Amino acid sequence: MYLNNTLIPLKGYHQPPAFLTYQGLLDPSLKNKIDLEVNHLIVDNLSILCDYTTIEELRLDSRSIPINLPTNKKLRRLKIGQYPSMADGGIQVKSTKEIGQITITSIEYQNFQTKISYQVY
Repeated sequence: MYLNNTLIPLKGYHQPPAFLTYQGLLDPSLKNKIDLEVNHLIVDNLSILCDYTTIEELRLDSRSIPINLPTNKKLRRLKIGQYPSMADGGIQVKSTKEIGQITITSIEYQNFQTKISYQVY
């Protein structure tokens, strides 16, 4: 699912009230399309793999890298199905099916940032 390849991940909080913040603009009219696609990916039971890698390897396999990552130690890498890897620091499930249904509750844009709020059921 690539609805906007120009968004740069900035922050995520996955406990209520859950949200993801990106630099860039995501059209709020895509809310229902994102909702459907995210839940389709959950049902697809995609594998979620975590390992440790160098920042150089992560740069080769990711769409974007946060600028504040340490360069002197191994970093945790998360990969969901066939999608590009991303830096990660949280606790993960082993497949998308373990996540449960997600509802996008809002998409807001302010100060060149998009905030996507969601709930997990």
